[in-house]
Amino acid sequence: MRRLLTVTERLRTGDLGARTGLPHRNDEIGRLATSFDEMAKSLQGRRSEAVAAEKRLGETCGVSMLCTYIDMAITSTLDLTPC
Repeated sequence: MRRLLTVTERLRTGDLGARTGLPHRNDEIGRLATSFDEMAKSLQGRRSEAVAAEKRLGETCGVSMLCTYIDMAITSTLDLTPC
């Protein structure tokens, strides 16, 4: 139980790599350890996906800003006075 509490505290503080290290047996503690480890693994995977999505979003925003600047540069040279 102490190990489960320690690992729970690590997870609470943001350590998504925390695992129980307990055997995944079919008794209550083993099933609890299995469930906890699977939950931590899932959270870690979702966090990795979120970080990757945030990076892609930043790259997309950068490209969008670049297109805006190019558009402004092109349109600023146009003579829009009526004929």
